[in-house]
Amino acid sequence: MVEGDLTDSVFVDTAIEGVDAVVHTANLGGPHFENNVQVNLVVTRACGERPDALERFVYLSSGYVFPTDSHVLACAYHPVDELHPMRPPDEYGLSKLTGE
Repeated sequence: MVEGDLTDSVFVDTAIEGVDAVVHTANLGGPHFENNVQVNLVVTRACGERPDALERFVYLSSGYVFPTDSHVLACAYHPVDELHPMRPPDEYGLSKLTGE
């Protein structure tokens, strides 16, 4: 485990050195859109610059990309799948969609 600032490209480059897979789950809940977008950009750029060494990059999105909470925004149909319209209800959901 490594602790650091995911908006710092030097830190991210160092953290992923020597690995063959990255699972990116990092985002802050709430009104942190700009920070989350910056983290997504730095992490995906670092991984994209290592296409020969990195075998897998997994980005975990969120239920906030797809409306699944009917008291906030109703689904277009059930069950919700990857073809469902993406309609994030807030900044957190929008930052996850931007990561997509």
